[in-house]
Amino acid sequence: ETFLVDFQLELITSSDPPRFSVLHQLLQYHVIQDSLPVARRLLSLISRYPPAFQLGLDMLHRLRLPQEVARVLLEYGMLTEALRYINTRASEVHVPAAEILEAARATGDNQKFYLAFRFVQAMHADQYEQKRRASPGFLSSDNCEEHVECYKKMFEGV
Repeated sequence: ETFLVDFQLELITSSDPPRFSVLHQLLQYHVIQDSLPVARRLLSLISRYPPAFQLGLDMLHRLRLPQEVARVLLEYGMLTEALRYINTRASEVHVPAAEILEAARATGDNQKFYLAFRFVQAMHADQYEQKRRASPGFLSSDNCEEHVECYKKMFEGV
């Protein structure tokens, strides 16, 4: 079945011109079933068909893969949206602090890095209060030393 879906997607997207409206309808009417490989394929099409981003995210959501949704948002530079998403689904989304902070630094925006850093600190404090974390601060296992140093240099004048 995966082969047939790949074949369908290849035919639709490689035709000249690509038949993205057909793809959209096949997805809308569930002719092409939701799956992680199809969602990833949709996300790979966004440079040629921007609505594919939302189609891929919606599919990940329907598949109940909140971790993947958060990672996709981070990967595509949608930091604020990712933090909001992680915050509203804190019990089911566990993105490592290092991934969040790396995505924040990749934006090149100091305000977004500050926001992400403070978000991670608050997340750690909440986890500590709920006895799901050994310390409210950064642990060596978080692999955030580089980000902590960057934060200190930017915002604490060290």
